[in-house]
Amino acid sequence: MASTASFLAMVMACALLASHSCYAGRHLADTTAAAVAPSAAVPVLPAVPTLPTVPHTAAATVPPATLPPMPAVPAVTVPPVALPPIPVPSVPRVALPPMPDPKGASSPAASFLAKVMVCALLAGSSCYAARHLADTTAAAASPAAAIPGLPAFPTLLAVPQMPAVTLPPMTAVLVVTVPRVALPGMPAAPSVPNPKVALPSMPPIPNVNVAVPFLPPPPSA
Repeated sequence: MASTASFLAMVMACALLASHSCYAGRHLADTTAAAVAPSAAVPVLPAVPTLPTVPHTAAATVPPATLPPMPAVPAVTVPPVALPPIPVPSVPRVALPPMPDPKGASSPAASFLAKVMVCALLAGSSCYAARHLADTTAAAASPAAAIPGLPAFPTLLAVPQMPAVTLPPMTAVLVVTVPRVALPGMPAAPSVPNPKVALPSMPPIPNVNVAVPFLPPPPSA
């Protein structure tokens, strides 16, 4: 509604401006005298002289140049390198307690499906990262000597089992009974007499008549 009202206001303003412009042009044409004819003829511009003809110059011929052939690039053969297998230490399996169901999840099947989707996403990201690394990494140069094998991974020490500690039972908390105390009654507040005070009557205010000044009447014409 506001946009329609603003559009109508703009249309009315443009119409008013157009009518005022037409009225001003008509008034200027009616009040301006006609132009006076020139007394002398306007001189004619001199003729443009003809430009001289530029002689045509034959184009220079450039002889073709023959370039020597490019030498052949020798092929470099990189011998394959067999790396020794890397020993992977065996990690013992740890049984984790089940995760609590957040906000009352529907069933274990939903959590298992979420785990499968997360594993699939991680596997896809790992494959893409490995493919990108293989495409952007240059080939390894042939080593001058054989690469020594990695040392054997030391066997981890067995963690001793912590002994079970039995704590003594907590002592019973004593219940303290507080006796009831009867407070004495509050004394009655004494009554304070409030005597009545008679005020004298106000004197009467006299009436003062103030004369209101009046302006004299204007003189007659």
